[in-house]
Amino acid sequence: MATTSKTYLALALIGVLALGADAQAQTVNGGFENWGALTGTGVPPAGTPTGWSVTTASVGVTQIAGLTAGSTYAALVVPGTSATSSGSLTQVYSTTATQLTSYKLSFDLEVSSAAATNRLAQLYLSQASNVGNPLINMAIISTGANTASVNFYNGSAWVSVGTGITTAGGFNTSTNAFSNPSVYSFSLTVNNFTSSGVSYDLSYGVAGGTMTTYANLSYTWGTPNATGGLSSASFIGPWGGSTPLTPYAVDNYVYEAIPEPTAMALMAGGLLLLCGRQMRRKY
Repeated sequence: MATTSKTYLALALIGVLALGADAQAQTVNGGFENWGALTGTGVPPAGTPTGWSVTTASVGVTQIAGLTAGSTYAALVVPGTSATSSGSLTQVYSTTATQLTSYKLSFDLEVSSAAATNRLAQLYLSQASNVGNPLINMAIISTGANTASVNFYNGSAWVSVGTGITTAGGFNTSTNAFSNPSVYSFSLTVNNFTSSGVSYDLSYGVAGGTMTTYANLSYTWGTPNATGGLSSASFIGPWGGSTPLTPYAVDNYVYEAIPEPTAMALMAGGLLLLCGRQMRRKY
């Protein structure tokens, strides 16, 4: 192989390696396959998934069967002791290398029906060095019998950005499963997590089905700072003004970097130059 061709190939390989490094998942035990000691009999066993922390206002988090094919376990986030108190399931990113400012979160949720306006599931995304409220606050909020919408908090009110979620039936502790299962996949692509302009895209749909995308969202609760990346992601227990509150399940959580444009440019440029050289040699 000529030296020039080797150079082009090297550029492409550097791009591939950089792309792989950028896209490397930062998640620890996002499939909830590994757990610490479990307690409880006759009900789903309570415990803490490896790599996660649990704060609790009652029994916290329990282990149930996975929500999708290929998943053995999922985490059931249970209600707190009242309509205004709740536990949470949190993964902390404590190093600069894992505190990304551009990233993608993917996860599956199964929420069960509750009174209208109750928050059936909630996700906090907190920014490093920000001592205020979580920067992004997303909630699945009941809109009535067996229906719900996706909402983001703008600092003063909830804003609905998508509807059409069908909730599952109640959770049966004897079978450790929801009646009328209804699992949804979510993808949150955060393009910028700093004060220069928070921007993110939300996609969701029935697991294994078509996803609907809502682009260029910018609702924030906390005040962003200039440089902080994602410091933690927390699934907050069900919360609302009406009882009884109902649990929800989370599974297949993945946190990963969005590939840098420079890495993609290196890969594409090297491959194009190599292909061009091969075409000239052929003709």
